[in-house]
Amino acid sequence: MNTHHLLDEQQSPETGNKEMSAYAELIQHRAPELYIVSYALTREHIRAEQLLQDTIAAVWYECRKNKDQEMNVPLLIMQTLLVLDKKRQGKSRQNLSSIEVTSSESLPVKQMISQQSKQIEQAIDRMPASVRQVFLLTYLAEKDSSEMASYIGKTEKRVTRYLQQAMTIIAKEIGENSGDMLLSLLRKHFEEERETLRLNLAEKKWDSAVQQGLQDARQGKKPPGRTKNIAGWSISGIIAILAVTLLVLHPWTPQKIHEALNREGTLVVPDLSFMMETGEEDNLFKAKIDSGDYVELGQAMETDNGVRLILDAAMNFGREKLFWYTLEKGELQHFPYISGEIWDASETDLIGNIQGTNDFTSESDSSLKGMMILTKNDSSLLKSTEGALLKFVIETQEDQRNRNYTLSTPYPKLPEEEAKHVILHDSFTVEGQSFELTELIMTTEYTQVGLKPDPENRYSIDSIDSIVLETGTEENRRGYGTFEMGVDYLLFPSIYYEEFDHLRLSMEDTLANADPVLVVNTDNGKIVSSPKDAEDVTTELSIDQSTIEDGYFTVHFPIWKDTNFSISNRYEDAAGNTFFVQDHKYSEKGRPASLKLNDFSHVQPLTFHLEFNSASANDSQTGTQISIPLIGSTVNTKE
Repeated sequence: MNTHHLLDEQQSPETGNKEMSAYAELIQHRAPELYIVSYALTREHIRAEQLLQDTIAAVWYECRKNKDQEMNVPLLIMQTLLVLDKKRQGKSRQNLSSIEVTSSESLPVKQMISQQSKQIEQAIDRMPASVRQVFLLTYLAEKDSSEMASYIGKTEKRVTRYLQQAMTIIAKEIGENSGDMLLSLLRKHFEEERETLRLNLAEKKWDSAVQQGLQDARQGKKPPGRTKNIAGWSISGIIAILAVTLLVLHPWTPQKIHEALNREGTLVVPDLSFMMETGEEDNLFKAKIDSGDYVELGQAMETDNGVRLILDAAMNFGREKLFWYTLEKGELQHFPYISGEIWDASETDLIGNIQGTNDFTSESDSSLKGMMILTKNDSSLLKSTEGALLKFVIETQEDQRNRNYTLSTPYPKLPEEEAKHVILHDSFTVEGQSFELTELIMTTEYTQVGLKPDPENRYSIDSIDSIVLETGTEENRRGYGTFEMGVDYLLFPSIYYEEFDHLRLSMEDTLANADPVLVVNTDNGKIVSSPKDAEDVTTELSIDQSTIEDGYFTVHFPIWKDTNFSISNRYEDAAGNTFFVQDHKYSEKGRPASLKLNDFSHVQPLTFHLEFNSASANDSQTGTQISIPLIGSTVNTKE
């Protein structure tokens, strides 16, 4: 038996399985590079997956069919990608039913906003297949001419000509002959796609295509159509090539930790060792690691002085996001201090920040490993992290001076547990204020209770801010207060992982921190909404416009019988704009209050916040507890 021949009829099934295992190992090792090329050629994730899947099955089929020949399998894989891509280009995109799906990811990439971008896309569509491939591999896959020459079986000189031809086509299309300007336009044009590719790599989005391609290969799936024989293939039996390269060149041995995966060095092979160590010490971590509930990152950032921060992996723990990292001090004598924040896509709203870095391993001479905890702010729990940024400040001491460096990297997409959603049909009333409960949403970050206030309510939602979410068992009850109250929702801490016999809302049967409001149209002097009934008014509201030429007017508030109150010096208009009063007077001519307002362009009506004095407050309430059941037990929320 010649072990250099692939799947010889006299070979045992055990030998065939070993060969398939070796091929699978080779594919797994080269998966990131293969996905980069597939994505660059197709410019869409779904199509990249299909191309990669077809290529994996097609190469295995060629290896079996040419078992008596020698083949350079790694080169064969890359060349087959290019061949199948040319076949794909030759078909009408509308007929690619195996690739087109109803998904946002399958929509064309070419959502261009400028005329130049449209012209660049038109130029790319007009390029010959080989020219187009070289162009996209240069600007998206960031391959150099020597690599592409080996892929297409041409000289580097020919590759350079192809690239020049592509640039000529684009220059004619957009009417720009400056080489520097063209390069600048192209860098900007592909910037978003390169970022998408980088994120897809960080999330290992190639994995499903690789697994399906290997499954198709095991089942002996034939290539889509007939693959042409590529001149220059040096075909060896897969066992011979894999055995020699394993012993000598190790082409598919794991890449070195923190080895660069792109030209800029912003994506590297992650080091998962410290995360695994953490899992050995904590059963909760271990369970999530064993279930694959984490993300390998390898996102690298470097300062001008050589300090490098690498985010190796991340895990979602509800509000807390755990990041395992490596910090390389470069030429510094001491390790720098790290602080960090999460900012939204517009970089205007702070979503969260580092609450602590801990569990450091013992420091080596040049690097240390650690785990940082980033926590979302109370006010940002409902905000999306889509497109968000991680910003770090590296504080160093150089030449007896403190220096700060700012680094940033895209916020990764972390695995999330599916929210538990329950429709509610209940209501409650407190001191005449009615609220209808609409829904219960439980996520790993928060618990949200939806409610619909009665339009006739005289007080704002703040009047029930003493409400508590009660959970647990009769013997062991737990209560959680709100950390945010919206117009139609209450936010409580997450109870996602809790087991409970009951879940209910609980509060005193009196309003807490009542915030009565008086809504007035100061243009016509009419009250739109009042905390008191009309029959309680002893002196009507009035507006003094006599000083309007001086830039202000005065609002004389009404008097209600048996009621004393004060008014906040802050008020809002109907557009939600906040203003401050120019001046206020109390108890003037028997009136409880008069406010001077600047003559701004208010959007009517205006909302004024009142505070009733204790003498007029309703003190007759008994303070009994009311309870509003939500759901019976944990089982009601299971999917």
